[in-house]
Amino acid sequence: MIQKKMYLMASIIISFMTFSHSAYSQWKFQHAQNELTRADELFSFSPFVVPTSQMTFPYKDVKSSLRVSCIDNKLATYMSFTQLPPIANSNVYGVFKTKIRIDESIQNVSLRKSIGSNRIDFINNFILARQIENGNELIVEIPFVGQGVRYFKFPLKGSKASMAFMNGKCGYRTGALTFEEFYKLALSKQENIEARHINISGEVISISVSADQWTAFDKDRKSKEVIKIALVSLIESGWQSKFAVEVVGSNYRNTIGGRLFPFRGHDLKKIFYKAVSELDFDESRIESFSVSEVDPVYYEKEDGFESLIGYIKSTNEKILITVR
Repeated sequence: MIQKKMYLMASIIISFMTFSHSAYSQWKFQHAQNELTRADELFSFSPFVVPTSQMTFPYKDVKSSLRVSCIDNKLATYMSFTQLPPIANSNVYGVFKTKIRIDESIQNVSLRKSIGSNRIDFINNFILARQIENGNELIVEIPFVGQGVRYFKFPLKGSKASMAFMNGKCGYRTGALTFEEFYKLALSKQENIEARHINISGEVISISVSADQWTAFDKDRKSKEVIKIALVSLIESGWQSKFAVEVVGSNYRNTIGGRLFPFRGHDLKKIFYKAVSELDFDESRIESFSVSEVDPVYYEKEDGFESLIGYIKSTNEKILITVR
């Protein structure tokens, strides 16, 4: 009886050790040194996988590995292929847009295929690398010429342990996603061309609402549309904290040439709150709203005389949202 118990316990321990090793061994880490420059080259990579539906001849045996590398102080996230068919719908630079799914999050991404290379690079390296180390599974949709769309499903178990060796290298920091990264992911899902007017740095979202971007008859509607995109992205980022809003920039009056009438601060404030009400956004999250606008000086004095310093070519109104 004792012998049976000992055998059972030994079996459990061996099974546990095998499982733990298997979970880590799905991803591997490689450290090499460039023979010429002696610079470190770091690689973290998944096992090779086949597409979920097999390709036809001559690409029946195509496999791909998901990789993160740090070479020459540059981080790269890419798919390495044993054989790579031509990519459909790519531009002259080899860039194409597609979709990926990390766990339950579907995202629009841009990838680049270099001529003569058997790899496809993700353009948004840092955020994707963070998602890889914090995720369980990545599915990538690739459109091939003559083969149609194929899906590659990469396991992400073990990526966190493998990528830990890259912490502090190539400007990369392991760990959870920051607010800026969460917001960029949410913004990338907004399939609206006006999203190009929105940027984020750290905890500050910048919304460009310069009146010269649109016609005089369309500027109110367009600016409200951009504000709504920014707020929807804030909601979808999952961030629940309060924030401060500020209108900044120079507001040029229509005194020189046939210029468009720019926004004044109080106009943008009204448009902002209208966007808030149409979205049914929680207004209590707006901690403060301030306006800091400056009119430019059109003339300067030289030897006691006023002289024109030039025509104003563009307006520069912005709305800044600072998350606390």
